[in-house]
Amino acid sequence: MSQHSTPANLSNANLQPKNPQLKYDFGAILKARSQLCRILQLLTARMGWLDLSLQARVVLSSLDHVGITLLLDCINVVDYSLRPANPGTLEGGPFIEYEENHQLLNSVSRCVPNTDGEEIWDPSVKFALLIIDQSYIIAQRFEARIDYGNVIGLTTEQEQRRSERINATTAWLEQFQVPANQGRALGRIRTTRRS
Repeated sequence: MSQHSTPANLSNANLQPKNPQLKYDFGAILKARSQLCRILQLLTARMGWLDLSLQARVVLSSLDHVGITLLLDCINVVDYSLRPANPGTLEGGPFIEYEENHQLLNSVSRCVPNTDGEEIWDPSVKFALLIIDQSYIIAQRFEARIDYGNVIGLTTEQEQRRSERINATTAWLEQFQVPANQGRALGRIRTTRRS
């Protein structure tokens, strides 16, 4: 059997977590371990009204600098700026930062974006800032999922070790799991009347 073949007991299905769609409170994770994630690359961005979903390649320091793909959902987004990657980034750029007190948060309005001041957050919403290299996002909450896609070019043994490290990290992440029934819209939007 070649070193790249996969025996039945080490098939990719056996190396995957039980539920790959688990969501984690990314802000709470970064508050607990501020030097956990280094950004490699923002791969895709899907933009909607008050939400932004990103796919990013990151390096987790707890995984001995193994790169993984994070799916990041930004909920109740009020501002963002996605910038091109720093061309000097080779093996992990700056740490992803989470801030609850930053000068960019001082100018966030109670008005819901793109409603001409007709709708406000009621009750008032507390926003946070996520800084990803040269980009930033201001939102109410950040949820992360880990994409457990196949890694090309790894031997069975390397894939097994990678899976074990990822599973150890996800065991630590369980304390930050977002309840399945927690809805996306945390702040209610109340319509106001202009005088």
